[in-house]
Amino acid sequence: MVIAGAHNRNVVEPNQQRRTVSSANYRIHASYNPSNLNNDIAILITPTPAFTMNAFVQATRRPTGAQLTDLFVGDRARSTGWGRTTNTGATSAVLRKAYNTIITNAVCASTYGTAVVFAGVICIETNVSNQGTCNGDSGGVLSVERAPGGKNLLIFFDKI
Repeated sequence: MVIAGAHNRNVVEPNQQRRTVSSANYRIHASYNPSNLNNDIAILITPTPAFTMNAFVQATRRPTGAQLTDLFVGDRARSTGWGRTTNTGATSAVLRKAYNTIITNAVCASTYGTAVVFAGVICIETNVSNQGTCNGDSGGVLSVERAPGGKNLLIFFDKI
């Protein structure tokens, strides 16, 4: 079951749209590793009719062409999820978002080390905004406003 337009994950809200997706209609990254969450991304192929776009449900475009190899360094990215709001707290009941600048992996590795930061990892700067992603946000959407018309563009590096 795919639920679009959800804000509070503990409540069935009137703005939610629900669609059933068969197991044949999703693609998990071929190199996904559940032990360390590397390549934690999947694509869902929704049935027709798809979701109705409105204030609560909006499309995020997939990168194409040169965007597939763009590292997006310096772009302001938006992450969303229901993850923890503190390192030791519970996950959030409501959808939250954070805006952070994408930094180079070299800068990121100087803090986290090369065992964690390698090609294909996307790093965001959190020191300036004091916000970012946490446990429970894994696999969530990271996007930049780069698509035509100011639409969000999903950030990922590999074909799924």
